Amino acid sequence: MTSMREHNGPNQAITTPVWYSTLLKAEELAIRATFARRLRRRDRTVSLGGAANRVRHPTIGHVAAERLIPGQDAPGREMEQHVARYAWAFRYVEGRRVLDVGCGAGYGSFLLSWVAQHVEGIDRDPAAIAHAAASYPGGAEYSVVDGTTEALHSADVATCFEVLEHVTEPEKLCRALMSAAPVVLLSYPNPLMAGPHLNPHHRVDWPLAVLRRALSAAGAIGCETFHQRLGSSAVRRGAPPWAAVWLLRVTR
Repeated sequence: MTSMREHNGPNQAITTPVWYSTLLKAEELAIRATFARRLRRRDRTVSLGGAANRVRHPTIGHVAAERLIPGQDAPGREMEQHVARYAWAFRYVEGRRVLDVGCGAGYGSFLLSWVAQHVEGIDRDPAAIAHAAASYPGGAEYSVVDGTTEALHSADVATCFEVLEHVTEPEKLCRALMSAAPVVLLSYPNPLMAGPHLNPHHRVDWPLAVLRRALSAAGAIGCETFHQRLGSSAVRRGAPPWAAVWLLRVTR
């Protein structure tokens, strides 16, 4: 597969538009210019969560976490944002069989189990699954599964929060999600706030329109959009371009 920054070719119909890649590059250059003097004085070591979880961007200095780990690496403001997405999902998963794709440390799957009939949390990282199973016994079930290379178990609802931006073949994950469940709840960070040019853990810089086209190509028929603002955890209707995170309820 070609890079997310490359554009439409014979084997890739869904890619980042040229105008959007140009915009993201301009943003990165502006941030570098703004913070260059400060970066020369900044300690570039990574102290929170360890290098495996928190990585400092090599040029703009921003420290980003790959996942939140309750009790170990879970800043309150970030945790509030993440937990709010699972709380938003409660109304859609109540009494349902749920597949939580990219469950990470497992706390979200455990929260969903409060109202769902059954929850299976899956992640491609064996260490994350081991942590989830040890930390939240009796709530959800946890399995090591890679949604881009393996078939997913069927469910009534699939959740996939803050995962798509981490994979190198997001179209495959979109197809897997739409094949697994008739309802998919998805969150995706606005690349202007957390694209690969800003977050070393991220791989995908699609604008929202490209994400919606990818989901449509994967079999989605209906799509409701919601968002979270940068300074608030509240999930609101609509998808303004300045949102920090977009949330989608997708149906087939």
